Amino acid sequence: MSHSSRRTLAALTSAAAVAAGLVGTFGAGAAQAATAGPADGALAFRSPDGRVHVINADGTGDHVMQALSTSSWQALSWSSDGSRLAESGDGAVTSVKPDGSSLITVKSGGNAVSLNGVYGENGSALVSEASGELFVQTSDGWNWATRVMNTKQEPAGVCDSAPALSYRGLYAFVRTACGRSVTGGVYTFDARSGAVRLVAAGADQPAFSADGSTLLYRSQVGAQTQIVATSLAGGSKQLTNDPNGASQPSLSPDGKTLAYVSVDPSSDLGQVKLLNLAAGTTTVLAPGAQPVWQPLRGNRLDHVYGTGAVSTDAAASRWQFNTIGKSVPGLVTAFNAVLVNRNDSTDAALGIALAAEKQAPLLMTSGTRLDPSVVTELHRSLRRGWTVYLEGGTNVLSNSVAAQVQRLGYRVVRVAGNGLTAQSVASARALTTRPNWVVVADAQDYRLSATAASVAASGGYKGSSVVLLNTATRLPSTLTSYFNGLNPNTTRVLVVGSRSVYAMEHTPLRQQWHFWAFGGTDPEALSTQLATFWYGAPYLATLANTSDWRSGMAGAAVNAGYGPLLWTSATGLDAVDRSYLSKESAAIGEVQIFGTGWPNTTVNAVRSAIAADPSWTSVDLDVNGVPAPLTAGLAHLVLGYTAGTKRA
Repeated sequence: MSHSSRRTLAALTSAAAVAAGLVGTFGAGAAQAATAGPADGALAFRSPDGRVHVINADGTGDHVMQALSTSSWQALSWSSDGSRLAESGDGAVTSVKPDGSSLITVKSGGNAVSLNGVYGENGSALVSEASGELFVQTSDGWNWATRVMNTKQEPAGVCDSAPALSYRGLYAFVRTACGRSVTGGVYTFDARSGAVRLVAAGADQPAFSADGSTLLYRSQVGAQTQIVATSLAGGSKQLTNDPNGASQPSLSPDGKTLAYVSVDPSSDLGQVKLLNLAAGTTTVLAPGAQPVWQPLRGNRLDHVYGTGAVSTDAAASRWQFNTIGKSVPGLVTAFNAVLVNRNDSTDAALGIALAAEKQAPLLMTSGTRLDPSVVTELHRSLRRGWTVYLEGGTNVLSNSVAAQVQRLGYRVVRVAGNGLTAQSVASARALTTRPNWVVVADAQDYRLSATAASVAASGGYKGSSVVLLNTATRLPSTLTSYFNGLNPNTTRVLVVGSRSVYAMEHTPLRQQWHFWAFGGTDPEALSTQLATFWYGAPYLATLANTSDWRSGMAGAAVNAGYGPLLWTSATGLDAVDRSYLSKESAAIGEVQIFGTGWPNTTVNAVRSAIAADPSWTSVDLDVNGVPAPLTAGLAHLVLGYTAGTKRA
């Protein structure tokens, strides 16, 4: 998550604490009161023939999700923002956007399991069961599933099933004694405290409200089963009293309506019913089962840029770093600064990784003098006596620049090599002498270099991943010498670009190296391929415009630790970027763009890709790196967008 996002959430924490005591409706807790969401979306359910339908609560808009299976009767679930609907079954978890597009499948295999797999937390997690144990993994299947609980919390002899994971990160599940058909009860597990708690004996089918404040479940009441709700703040209430019984609960995101299933005695088939909790009235929505209510929760597109005397790289610095002597929640202290030549895209790419590891703003200046905007930003963010790194030799940043920095009261460290590949080696050694990852990239296209540097920068402060730039179909001697000084048992290698892949395959090295290879020359496609490989269910993505490399690299330098850098064309959102954002929409809650010149077509395509529909992505203009007002950022839904303005 970006620091700016954490700043927003830090402000929300106090607002939510106040709101929590004001809302009495089940499930309409702090998150809704503080953020004007989640709101009610549509309902998904299975018809008696097994097909997955989506329907509005008033009965309109009923349609079949053709991309989903008709043979599975395992769990259905929505991501926390309603941007994806997932179905578990057939040895996989399959999910689609609300319009049925952008299908992805997380398959079972190895350590990945998918029995009753459902979305959890902010959409970044997928929780499932196998052989009586609960497992969790990223919602895009990026990593292998790991056990939710240890053997003390989930001992031999118990079998856990029907998992749910709340927006707040609390697990719920059914626990029974293995080999016994009798229902044991609904339990919760708090991963932070390690506590396992029995909520209701003899109950099953746990389901959380959209905001995570309420746990619903099915419980035996007399001759029938009914739905009970337990507030996690304390207190329980029986919600249904249906003479035909009630099961499979799903609470509307506003907490006012309960969807559940009851058997129609005349047909012996299930019916999806809606119970108005205030009025106590019940209506039949449709024949079927497994209703799940879509939550609609806002996402963000932050547009960070500079105006007047504030350049976009300075705005990016203000977006990330505190002013000296002040501490703003979500921002960090700059421990160093990195200067690059604003007319040298290659050295600027190397500066991305260096800036991240040094917890430093990446500032761009002229090659022969220190620009006034850089002087201002150094004075604002970096204490005198601390270090400013100059990326490049005197032909890139002159001695005059170094002298000016020194006169400002800073220590200067020049990072320089004789030639491009040697420069990348010098920059790598300034980061660490014992890298755990080396990313080798083609140097001919600054977008490939920047994407590779962004991957290396993802380790953040005191990270140990480096980027090397290659210019030939055989590794230059500077790179072979560097590799020959490393241990392939402790260092892993990622290679980006066709030229570098060929060079790694055909250059003799002292030891045998195995590496991950991403060939090709298309920077947009390679940026999404690396994003898929390197980042599992990221919350944040940075989108860079190929017509403005300076802004893209400034954004990458502050955001690489929180999500991928994606390149797109100057005229619109490329198909590969749209596909990536759509497939990761369950997890991605924020996209950030830097600089000016962004067309409406790109902005609106991003808004559509990451949300249930475009109206649920707000556009915040963070001029000079100052966040837009909190209320605008979270509650204002932009219906149209023009660069430099925001209108309803």
